[in-house]
Amino acid sequence: TGFFISADGYIITNNHIAENAAKVSVFTVQGDEYSGKVIGLDPRTDLAVVKIDIKNSPFAEFGDSAALRVGEWVLAIGNPLGMEHTVTSGIVSAKGRQLGVGEGGNQYEDFIQTDAAINRGNSGGPLVNLKGEVIGINSNILTPTGGNIGIGFAIPSNLAKKVIPQLKEKGRVVRGKLGVTIASVNEDVRKLLKLKDRSGALVNTVEAGGPADKAGLKRYDVVTGINGQPVKDNNDLRFKIADVEPGKKVQLNIIRDGKEITLAATTEELDPQEDKAAPESASKDIGLSVTRMNPNLARRYGFRTTEGLLITEVKNFSAAAKAGLEAGDLILEINRAKVDQVSDLDNALRNTKSGDAIMLLIRRESDGDAQDSIVIVKVP
Repeated sequence: TGFFISADGYIITNNHIAENAAKVSVFTVQGDEYSGKVIGLDPRTDLAVVKIDIKNSPFAEFGDSAALRVGEWVLAIGNPLGMEHTVTSGIVSAKGRQLGVGEGGNQYEDFIQTDAAINRGNSGGPLVNLKGEVIGINSNILTPTGGNIGIGFAIPSNLAKKVIPQLKEKGRVVRGKLGVTIASVNEDVRKLLKLKDRSGALVNTVEAGGPADKAGLKRYDVVTGINGQPVKDNNDLRFKIADVEPGKKVQLNIIRDGKEITLAATTEELDPQEDKAAPESASKDIGLSVTRMNPNLARRYGFRTTEGLLITEVKNFSAAAKAGLEAGDLILEINRAKVDQVSDLDNALRNTKSGDAIMLLIRRESDGDAQDSIVIVKVP
């Protein structure tokens, strides 16, 4: 799912939907089909921008996610399980959730939790308030069954509003870094380090030769402020540093061995994650996109295995769609051989003549029950 954010055809969706797309087709509510192009990807927030050639399209307006209150009514819109233009309702269950679902480190998570029904296919759709303003982008669910149990998560609109301009202009997001790993200050840490309260971010490790190392930051330091602004916790520091342009100096307020000190650090650019475009996959020949399964995706989609290729998109009316394949299916074998790389599917398709077929072993999770089936796909 995705939605227009401007009249000239810019669409916001999730990175995990768009990142491996060899071809993008956009189907509007009116039933029209457009060829789309991925303009920008940001794996660290799971956001992506797609563009189609259109003028004067209706588009959604962003609201202020910071103004949301727990208990406020919201609506989730999307295409769950292929049911187009579905609207579900619920409330804001919590704010500021961190799930650790992104791939790699340095994720930027500040999820809105909702009990509005969110299922496979809702990802990338809008979460709106009762004014019709988009206050979140649906992204994840937590479930032991693969289906909705009332715990869904959306990326706050205010975070999206920061990311979108860079994705449109540069195709990626440039962020500052200190070169540290950090943790929250829990009650045990507070007592052991003799801190007044639990605010701030605890330094775990310092990257040798990085900005923090050059500034004199050390393990067990607690960062309590940056440029005069208090640091609430480790996630707050992560966001504040990310907003600093690489090469700029920042003043850090530190507590070390019970003493308050100030250090000056010059930020560097956070190494871009997944900046290069995904290699074009021959899977476009049968109308699907895939990505390697990993522990985070397994948890997101309810699978108990981390092997195989996850289908992230199936084009309507394609050979894959005609064979019954769906986004969220897991490919375990191709022509009776186990698969682990996207190139395995590419090679199988390249070695299959037009008009011949490939045999896939597919696993589909349904309410906690994994069902394996053999699917025959004819290559056009």
